[in-house]
Amino acid sequence: MFTAVMKVISVVMFGLGAEYDQYWMPNPEYNYPHFSYGMAIISAFSTIFSSMAHQVYHGIVLKEYRQPAMQRGPMRASYNI
Repeated sequence: MFTAVMKVISVVMFGLGAEYDQYWMPNPEYNYPHFSYGMAIISAFSTIFSSMAHQVYHGIVLKEYRQPAMQRGPMRASYNI
């Protein structure tokens, strides 16, 4: 989750710097955020999503681990014979 927060902060800082400070990048009349900035935004969102999915999965596994074996129910085969 720390990585996701840091990515979002860096993307927001870069976007605000490019929007409001004309000397943020060299030759501002020719440079503007391109494909790599969009990829950084997508990377930040996918990192947020994957960290949330990991937290949910971790919670499910912990809940199953703490539950006694008799309360889980009978074991079923994961394949058909």
